[in-house]
Amino acid sequence: MSAPEEKARRDHKRVQQIDDAGGVLQEFASGSACAAALRLTVSEVSATCTGRQKSAQGHLLQFASPEHREAAARKRAGGPSLLKRAEGGGLGRFV
Repeated sequence: MSAPEEKARRDHKRVQQIDDAGGVLQEFASGSACAAALRLTVSEVSATCTGRQKSAQGHLLQFASPEHREAAARKRAGGPSLLKRAEGGGLGRFV
């Protein structure tokens, strides 16, 4: 696999459609694939996976990766940002 293909594969976050008990009904390769299959907008999928809304037109969704689910939960709780400021102000850098 070439470097651009490898990067493109890493950038997509797998999404799961779940039932009320948390059981996985379907898994999608990306948010856009989920949106197309369930006739949702990508924004609805994103908002549901990150916890900004409870469901997307009645569909319960979550990131498939536990690491992505934990990162979304930390972000909702106001956890540490990925962007750290240089001492004394100035521009930030990603770590």
